[in-house]
Amino acid sequence: MRPELEAAQRWLAYAESDLEVSALSPTGKTLPETLAFHAQQTGEKAIKAVLVSRRVDPPRTHNLQSVLALLPDDIISDRVVSAADILSPYAVASRYPGDAEPVTGEELAIAVDAARDVLEWARRVVESQGP
Repeated sequence: MRPELEAAQRWLAYAESDLEVSALSPTGKTLPETLAFHAQQTGEKAIKAVLVSRRVDPPRTHNLQSVLALLPDDIISDRVVSAADILSPYAVASRYPGDAEPVTGEELAIAVDAARDVLEWARRVVESQGP
């Protein structure tokens, strides 16, 4: 396998791990805000996996729109853009008390679905580049 595709697969593994965490139930001491942050991280790492697969060094930013802007328009679907818009607010503000409104169960479910959409898209794009 080409080195850039191996690196992309590692990024995808981290994204999958974040997705698994984001899908946990917010019970006990686990805050929905923490889980929403992991949903955002799923999307971020998945998009960066696509960049890496195309030999582009991912920028050190949590802004999903700016990361998507580094990719060719023909591989980005409207669904991925919408999902990035859903996930972006959870990058920073939801991580600290007082910086954002509490995340509801419905908002968390929407964020997890959006993260899953971005991850599935990223897998397809990376896999389409062959071994």
